[in-house]
Parts: sequence; structure tokens; C-alpha cells
Amino acid sequence: MKPSHTARGTRRYRYYISRTDGPQTDVPVWRVPAGDLEEAVAGRLRQALTDPNLIHDLLDNGAGNIVPIQHIQRNLTAIAARLHVGAPNENRGILLSLIRRIEIGEQDFTLQLDIGSVAGLPIGNANDSTDRQAHLITCVVPARVVRAGKGVRLAISPSHRGDDRRLDGALIKLVVKAQAARKALGNDPEKGLDTIVTEHGLTKDYFRVLIKISFLAPDITAAILEGRQPATLTRQILVRFPDLPMDWDEQREALGFV
Repeated sequence: MKPSHTARGTRRYRYYISRTDGPQTDVPVWRVPAGDLEEAVAGRLRQALTDPNLIHDLLDNGAGNIVPIQHIQRNLTAIAARLHVGAPNENRGILLSLIRRIEIGEQDFTLQLDIGSVAGLPIGNANDSTDRQAHLITCVVPARVVRAGKGVRLAISPSHRGDDRRLDGALIKLVVKAQAARKALGNDPEKGLDTIVTEHGLTKDYFRVLIKISFLAPDITAAILEGRQPATLTRQILVRFPDLPMDWDEQREALGFV
């Protein structure tokens, strides 16, 4: 599919089209509103990147022998968090870096994703099809075909559009900041804490809080990103939580997940 647009007065409408009208009149023309498709893709990606089964698939392909599993989990969680809070143009860049192919059918559309680079896995031999295929995963999003003039459109249910109505934006942003703080600390170990804190405009105490939060259990982070956290867990509670445990089981109990 290729991006296209049309204009009505001063308003511009973006969409993706499978082909232009031509001699192939027996082949339907797919005209998918850009916002619908991009929102649905971003929502499905957030689910996929925090799915434990994705980690298992990577391990089955030998990723765990190359990169520590904690590193893979942290990278995928960080990308999912960015998709939650990023502006549409920022998310579009992430989508382009992950998506290798989108196939649209009458009842669903299928995404082929290359998550190797964002998971922190080595690319290997770019000319080797085995290396490329090892990092590819496939996701399916249900959709219903509806008629729209000479072409057709996809009607995507809200549950697959990344509907954020149940999400706690402040809590999600806190998780994103925590991941960014941990990344900053690891990117240049030779930098002192004072320098890193100053560069990010934070206090030492708050930076230490962010580092602790960055070590939340992956399933807790995924629950926050998907809006499934306990009603009692808010940004203020998590920031001010005294002595947040490092053990994942203890975290689940302390934060109300069990």
C-alpha cells in the first residue's frame, strides 16, 4: 500500500491506497484512512512488544544466547512506552522502523515486524535470509470490510485501535522517564551522576527514584502500559513508594498485583 491524500476545501485527508483505478476493475481498491491504520498498527504493536510470548519466540531463535533476556525486555518495553506517549509523527517513525510488510485481507490485516534492531539484537548478515527471518514476527488485527464509493475501507474495532481511554498518562510517562534515565546511565558509564542529572534537568533524589522504577517487573510495566494496573496505583503512589522492592514477586505484592 502507498500513502496518498485528497483535499476538500482547506482540509487534507490522508489515507493508504492499494492501487490507483485502472484496467483491473475486478480487483478491489483498498482505501484505508491513515489515522485508522496507523492507530491500529501502533495499538497492536504495543500489545506485541509487551507480550511474554514474543520474548519466548526470540529465545527459541537463539536470541538469549546473544543478548541477555533482561536487555531484550527493557528495549521492547521502552519502545512500547514511547508508542503510548509519542506524537503521531514520532510514532510514525517508530512504525516505519519496525514494519516490513502489511497485508490486508477482507477480515483482517497482517503485520510483519522486524523487532531485532529495537530489541538490541545484532543484525548479522543483511544478505542472509536466515538472519533476517530470525527476527521477524507476525501479528494479525481483525478488521471488517465496508464499501466506500468505488473502493473499500477497513472498519477496525476500538479494541484494536490502541484506545487510550483507560490508560493513566501520568503513570505511563513516569515509566518512560524511568527507562530513559536507566538508558542514560548505561550509555556512558564514565559520566558521573552529577553530569547526567544536570544534563537531564533532574535532582539526584528524583533520578534515583527513576532508576528504581526502571527495574519494575516486565509484567508490571506491561500492565501499566495497557491500563491494567490496580486502581490504587498512581504516579504519585509509585514515585513516593518507600523502599520499592527489587524482587519481582515482592513488587507484585507491594503494588497490589496479587
